[in-house]
Order: sequence, then C-alpha cells, then structure tokens
Amino acid sequence: MSRAIEIIDTSGFYWSVSIDGNVIHLGKRLCRVDFGNADNLNSVLKDIEDVFIWRHTFSDIQSRTNTFNLLILLDSIYYESTLELFQYHCAEIMKQCDTPFAETFTKMFGSCPEKKYRRLSIVSEISKIYKDIHFQFYGPLKLKRSKYASNSQFCVKYFSATWNVISYTINDEPLDICLSGKTHLVEATNVLSVIENLQEALASEDKTTIISIFEEVGYLNALDIIRICYPELAVCFFTKIAERMVRTRQRVHPFSLLKNYIKTVPYHGNARQFFYTLLEQLENNVPYYEEQLIAGNEQELLSDKGAYTLYFRNANTLYSTELVFIGDFQLRKECKEFCLSYAKFGSKNLNIEKASHVSGIFRQLFSIMFNNLDIYIESIVSLTSSDVKILLSYLIQSSEFAYTTIKKRILLLGKFYAYITGMEPTNSASAFYKLKLPIGESIHTTPISKDAKECIIREISTAPPVYSVGIKIAFATGMRDGTFDTLTTDSLVYTQGHYVIRYFLKKTYKYRIENGLPVYNECQIPDELAMEIKEFIRQTKDLRSQLDKPYLLVYQDLHRRAGTHLPPRVLNGKCLQYFICNILSKANIRDADGVIDRESLRSIRAEVGRALFASGKSADEVSSFLGNSPVVASQSYNKCYPTDEARKYNSFYKETLEKSAFSSNNIEPKEQNRTVMFGTCSSSKVCNGKDCRTCPERIVRKGGATT
Repeated sequence: MSRAIEIIDTSGFYWSVSIDGNVIHLGKRLCRVDFGNADNLNSVLKDIEDVFIWRHTFSDIQSRTNTFNLLILLDSIYYESTLELFQYHCAEIMKQCDTPFAETFTKMFGSCPEKKYRRLSIVSEISKIYKDIHFQFYGPLKLKRSKYASNSQFCVKYFSATWNVISYTINDEPLDICLSGKTHLVEATNVLSVIENLQEALASEDKTTIISIFEEVGYLNALDIIRICYPELAVCFFTKIAERMVRTRQRVHPFSLLKNYIKTVPYHGNARQFFYTLLEQLENNVPYYEEQLIAGNEQELLSDKGAYTLYFRNANTLYSTELVFIGDFQLRKECKEFCLSYAKFGSKNLNIEKASHVSGIFRQLFSIMFNNLDIYIESIVSLTSSDVKILLSYLIQSSEFAYTTIKKRILLLGKFYAYITGMEPTNSASAFYKLKLPIGESIHTTPISKDAKECIIREISTAPPVYSVGIKIAFATGMRDGTFDTLTTDSLVYTQGHYVIRYFLKKTYKYRIENGLPVYNECQIPDELAMEIKEFIRQTKDLRSQLDKPYLLVYQDLHRRAGTHLPPRVLNGKCLQYFICNILSKANIRDADGVIDRESLRSIRAEVGRALFASGKSADEVSSFLGNSPVVASQSYNKCYPTDEARKYNSFYKETLEKSAFSSNNIEPKEQNRTVMFGTCSSSKVCNGKDCRTCPERIVRKGGATT
C-alpha cells in the first residue's frame, strides 16, 4: 500500500515524520533503521503489513526498530489490525497453558512490556484484551500476582519484599531484584521468562537481545541471574566474542569487551564479584589471544588489499602497525613484495617495524607524486628519469626534509626500482642512471631547551616511579630511545668503585660485530641514582616475576585495576618520550616560535653530548660515553645547530647590507639575477644555488611569486 510520507525533522534525539497526515516521533536510541530516510520508513511499513498476512513477525521488525518505535507505528497506523492479531495469538497461547501478560506480550512483540509503553492507547487496549481472554479460559483468580514459577531447569519462588527490593530464590539460591523502573519483575513468571530468554540469547550469541534484556531488567539484576543460572554459558559467550575479535584482527581489551554489553559495572554484592570473575577469565586468555594475532600475520599478508594490520611483540608488550600501499593494483603489489623482501633481508623472520617504515616512506613519496606533482604511474617499471628528477627537486625545495633524509628516500626508491626491474643505477636504461643526489650538511638535533629541562626536573618528583627512573637514566646516560626496553636488572653493575649502566648498542651492533668492536656500552651514574634504581627493582619484584626476562623498567598501566591478571608492561623509549611531551604540554612550555615544545630522547642525548664537550671532554671520551664514533660525536654535539640557523644568518646578512648601503651615500649594490632551482635569485652571496633555504625570501619563482 502506497502511503504519503514526509520527513519533517531529523535533528535531536527523535525523527519527526508524517505518514498519511499523522505526525509521529520515532526515537533514535537502539534503532538500527534510519527513519530520516523515506525509503527506509516505507520498507518498515511494508514489513509490518507483511506481518498481517503471516509473512513476518513483529519480533523480526522489533530487532531493527526497537519496541517503542514499533508500538508507535502500530498505534498510529495499524491500530485495529494489531488488536485483531493480538486477540487471535493471545487465544492460541491461552489454549496451551496459563501464560502471564508479560510473557504473552513478549511472544507477540519480541520484548517485555515496560512502564513507558502504558501511555500508548494500543497497549492499554491490548491489556484489556488479555484480561478478557484470560478470564474466559482460567477465571478471575488466575490474574493475581504469581509467586511461583518453574520449568524443567529452574524453580523461582517469592521470598520477601522490602521497599523496592523483592527477594526470590532460584533453585534455593537467593536473588534480590531492585524494582526501580522494573515493576513487572514482581511476578515470578516474568523472572522465569527473563531466565529463559537469557539462556536462548547466550546460546545463540545474540548481542542485540542480550543488551535488550540487560536494559529491560537492569544490569545488576541481569548479571545476578546469569551468575546463578548460566555462569559457564556466560564465560563461554564472552570467550567466543573475544575469539571472534581475534579472527577479525582486533585486539582484545577484556574490560572494554565486557563494557560493550554490561554498561554499568555492579557496585556491590555477588554480581560485582561475578563481573570480575568474567574479567579475570578473559585477562588470563589475553596472552593466548596476542599469540594468535601474531600468528595470523602470515595469513593477513596472503590477502589482497591496500592496508594490512600486523602485530608484533617487543619486550613482552604487544604492538600493532599498518602496512598501507596506495596507487594502482600493480603498484601496490610491487610495493608489498619489495617491503616484505627488504624487511626479511638477512633474516628468516619478518621485521614488521622495518616493513612498516618502508611502506610509510613509499606512501609519502607516491602521495607527493600523485597529489603535488601530477605524476601518476601504474607500476614502478613505468617510472622515468624525468619523474625521479622532478621528485628530487621537489624534496630539495621543501623545507620539511633534511638532505640526509632526501638521500635515504631516493636511494630506497632506487632499490625498489632495481628490485622490480632488475636494472641497477649503473644501467643506462635505469631511471636512476647518473642521478646526482644532494650534498649538504645534515640538520643536527637541537639540545633540549632550558625551560623544558627545568620543567621536567621539577615534575620528576610527582611522576610515577617507572617514569621517574627512566627520565633520570636518560639524563644520566644519553641513551637512545630503542635501548630502554632492553635494560634488565643485570644492567646495573658495580665496577671499579662506582656504578654503571651497561646496555646493548641496539642500533649499531651489526657494524660493531663486523669491525670487532664491543656491542655493550657502560655509562657511569651517580650513586644516588643507583640506590634509587635498586629500590625500584625491589618494589617491582612481583611484577618482574610474571615476565620471561628480568626487565628493569616494568610497570602496570595506571588505568588498570589493582589485582589485574594482565601481564605487566616494559617501558620503552616511545612511552617515555610521550610522557615527557605530556609534561611540557600541561606546563604550557613553548619554543621560540610559540609552539608547544615537544622534546625527544634525541634532544636529551644531544644535551648530554653538548654538556660533556662543554666540561672539557674530548671527542673520544664523549663517543665512548654515548656509544658512537668520535667523528659523529664531534660533528653532532661539539657545535649547536639551532633549527632557525638559516633564518638568523639571513637576517644578519640583510642588516649588514643595509648598513653598508647607508654608509656609502645610500648607493645600493647592484643585484644580479641568476637561475636557481625553479626561480631566480638576486642575492650576491657566494653559494652553489642548491640550498636556497638559507635565504628563501631572495628567490622569485617563475611567474613572479616570491617565496
């Protein structure tokens, strides 16, 4: 039947619609159908009409629209037809057995009646019809409140009632139910109906029905009923949900999983105890779920898609990353093949972090080519020499990339090209043949600012112990961020009358093995810090016993509950760096440009190196302390290279030029234009025209735009 439908308003918590001139308001809560769309509304009306010709049931529609919306539609449009259908079904049900109103209503509409439904005239009329039919079959005495109900499994008996709490026994197990907004539970038959519905929903893993029952009877009441009747079934249900998440490559967080179903955690009693029993059961399975996620990496990579979610473990902590490839199918396939091969080079196992890093570089380069340079290739084979040169020129002009970064990215792209095409850069047919890479001094890490250092030192006293110890070790040793999660209790060593931190040189150990150099480094630390580390080791002894190795910086996340069954975490450089940045953000520490200061462990390492040189240490002594070569130590830490060095130099040059012109009777020097990169330069400074970032305002692009 065609009906005149008009959507009036879709804002707020309700949809206001007009059907054949009748304006009704449909709620959005727990409704899976968008009634703001006329086609969706018309589809639901057609399904309702099919109920009256025995093609569907109201339960099918209720699961999509929620009970209240269904009753509103029936009350406004199908009033008479609904009453006739209920009268028929009610009589059929009464022929079989004496059934209470709540159960009859549930069988008809798929949900128990609630107090808010009474304001609808159709519900009042349905209640009258029920009473009339019930009187015909069983007489008036049967309408009294039921205090006893049973089936083949459970026996529900009324025990007592105090204020708004009613007490039952289920198979002699006490059950207290709060009746606030749940007055229909005063009847034992309704409680038994809830028990039966819960069993069916848990067995069929029906999330919608379970959430509906929890909201209908209350989270505390429902959880208490499950505790008494179906504890093993509940554990099995949530375990299957967790396993399904693992199969779909989702990480399992036990507390969040339970909160998706049990919105309110019980605050007392046996229900609270049962909630944490379920939580502990899931927490005990977390290591197994994590191993399944890691084992599923191989199957994940066999699929054909643009993004892959991979999991890996580092120092007993699970991490995830994504390999994302862009472009045409063939280009994505080639990128994936090279990334996996490159990340496995020299090893049987896939280095997931390395593969993620390479895929991120390719995504960045191809995004620049596609979006900024209008260069689109379907395969790396179709990359030309001119494409590479344009990309290289763009990277050189951009101030976002240092020379070392540009060189590494172009060389990696060249390796990718050679891997797929088989043509090395020495081949004249290669797109990278005789390509001249930029030669320039790399931008060194700026030491940590004075304000940031003072702020961090000031906040150490109130920081959690693991972060306090980690920050002090960073300032005392200048350790790289990738080393923190390799420290163990054996890293603290007393030798030659003082304490040292002995750590593995994770970044350069391969080079050191090849050249016969030690792969461990020792940094002397103050005795006060050594005593603090010893005390931290003593306090975290129980946490460390849960791990397979005696890691030094172990802790439990602050958001985890006391007594959690989840294994402890090991502090790594990224977490420590995030904590430091969070301190600076809260203290509103800003850099010279007015931006919130974001210091890193590299900044702390640079500060340690600078301080050592300032105290009179030689390059050999500094390199021995930091674990790098004397040349790198001297170049990186013996001088300070602030990020705005070019800007300062350019201001000084302009100021000198203006003074010189004023002192020579205001005769300005003649400017000579010369071609550099993609524009012309009027500067008289001596340079090779390749690093225009030292005086960017002197460049005039083709077309007249000044940068």
